[in-house]
Amino acid sequence: MKTQNLLMAPKQGKVGLEGDNLLQGDKSNLKSKPEVTVQEKHYENLAVSNDDARQAPPAGIYCRSPLTMMANFICGCGCALALHGYYSSLHHKTVGSFEAQGTSLRIGTALAFIAQVCLVVSIQYAHIQWLWRSLKNRTLSIRAVNSAFNATQTLWSYTNLEMLSKLRLASIVALVGWFLPITTVFTPATLSVQAVVRDRVLTANVPTLRISQAEFYHYFAYSVSTQDAGGSELERFSGPRTILKRLSIATATTGEILPIIPPLSNLTYEQTFFGPCVRCLAANETIAAQIDAANDRRKSALPPWKREVQNYYWAFVPAFEGTDKTLPSQQVEVANLSDVDGALRSSNQLWLRYPQLEDGDTSLDVTEAMRPQYLVCELQNASYNVNFTWTNGIQTLDITGLHMLGSVPYPVNSSSYSNADKEIMSFSAYAHALSSQLTGSIGFFQDLQATNDSVKGTVANRTYSELDSKIVSTLLLGSAEFNSFFQKNYALSGSINRNQPFSKGRLQDMALARNRTLQVLIEELASNITLGLISNTLFSPPTMNEVTTHSPVNVYIYRPRNVLIAYGIAISFAFIANLLGAYAYFSNGESYENSWSAMVFSSRGVHRANLNDRERSSALPLLPRVARMRIRYTPGGGFRIAS
Repeated sequence: MKTQNLLMAPKQGKVGLEGDNLLQGDKSNLKSKPEVTVQEKHYENLAVSNDDARQAPPAGIYCRSPLTMMANFICGCGCALALHGYYSSLHHKTVGSFEAQGTSLRIGTALAFIAQVCLVVSIQYAHIQWLWRSLKNRTLSIRAVNSAFNATQTLWSYTNLEMLSKLRLASIVALVGWFLPITTVFTPATLSVQAVVRDRVLTANVPTLRISQAEFYHYFAYSVSTQDAGGSELERFSGPRTILKRLSIATATTGEILPIIPPLSNLTYEQTFFGPCVRCLAANETIAAQIDAANDRRKSALPPWKREVQNYYWAFVPAFEGTDKTLPSQQVEVANLSDVDGALRSSNQLWLRYPQLEDGDTSLDVTEAMRPQYLVCELQNASYNVNFTWTNGIQTLDITGLHMLGSVPYPVNSSSYSNADKEIMSFSAYAHALSSQLTGSIGFFQDLQATNDSVKGTVANRTYSELDSKIVSTLLLGSAEFNSFFQKNYALSGSINRNQPFSKGRLQDMALARNRTLQVLIEELASNITLGLISNTLFSPPTMNEVTTHSPVNVYIYRPRNVLIAYGIAISFAFIANLLGAYAYFSNGESYENSWSAMVFSSRGVHRANLNDRERSSALPLLPRVARMRIRYTPGGGFRIAS
């Protein structure tokens, strides 16, 4: 049996022999070679005959190779699931310190890296098994084989068309390994940090209105001691405290609830308390007649040199009885709010007369009679349920429940006030402060003298408007019922414009009232004044209350969609590649790798080629003649020069 050397000394002479001249297996060539060296004899001893190679049984599947492939695939899948589970556990979790955030991101990045490395390694195992299977009994150029073995190391291999055409599936498997690491690009973007508001329930000192508690009445109402006709001491209600007037005026002017100082800048709490409110209803015919009668008495008291052409607003507090006498039931007097202890005793009501709301009223005639409507507004005791909310210091108060408990009577003089009397005085002081902002009249007037009078301030036959009410300082002036008056007043000043019948100032008043009626605005103003009293510590000392704080915190936000899609695709391709690798293992009956020893022992037939020292060199670049040499791989025989 003849023995083939693994390494043969190159033949001296011209390079470029083709075909059969590359094969040196005949005896004549062996005889022409120089004397064999000791090293070559050593390689001869390691040589294996072709007959022995063909007769040698397959080595069998080396179990560690397929097990490593499967272990890497399972490890990659496990790390991908661990990444999803870890990021899911961080979802909506507080970020904490900067170091903790960095640790969380590093763990996620490490899991993503390990997952893609393990999946790529399993694909490389599958690729090399399928490649060896594809090379069997197939003739390829050395350049194509080089590209095939380097396909997992450089994308330049894919410029070799021979490899792509003859080793298609192996090339695709290697290409999957190249693109699979893209999954790590999607992973960091799926976990982000976002600022959210977290709620926490605790107890805190919050202001609580005490107007319904007797011990606080002296903060709201003012009373004086006097003597009756018999010399007995009496306590007499004298009206609201100046601080109550000031807060009422501030609320009526802006139309908004006065700002309350919260214990925290972001919190919510709910309170239920008793407080005053006002309910307005349409007056019956009897009251309407009494309102007109009181208005006529007001007109008759005007100076003789002027008359009221048309009245557009008349509001007053009725006085039902005097301190020394009883008034006739058919006549209701106008209470003097500046002297509540005068001859007439006041009340907790407000009577109003003003125009009906008429759409399309464009008449500019100030003498045209208006159709009046009558309203009675009465002080009520009510149960408030209010939700208080502050967001970054911005206040929002929402009345979630308002239950009327009945009207509040006007206080009477007494030698000693009971707790109920004190509560009534507090409520009546509130009603007085509110009513003083709304009483008075608005109308058009005319000077009756034929000549100007600088002393009396009259101009001959002049027609003008007069707003003799503090309502002009409140948002109620913007109510829709006053539009007709201000339209005529604007025209009276010489500004007649059908396209824009109101002045810019009037338009701002209307915007503040938001086209609401006077009845709605009065009731809303009354509630706003009540809530505004909470802003003062005298009226509303702090008490412990359960509150919900809203603290801005940074939390992790995990969006798993991209992770599941990316790793789902990656694992699917890796699974297909592993199936191909498993099939290649059973098809080959052996396990392969692209190690140095595998290359050396599988290419022993190529070493018999007639190549010079440079052509046998492992240095790059590969010479063209060597690259074009065609080889063929056979199991047991390895790579050989194809004839």
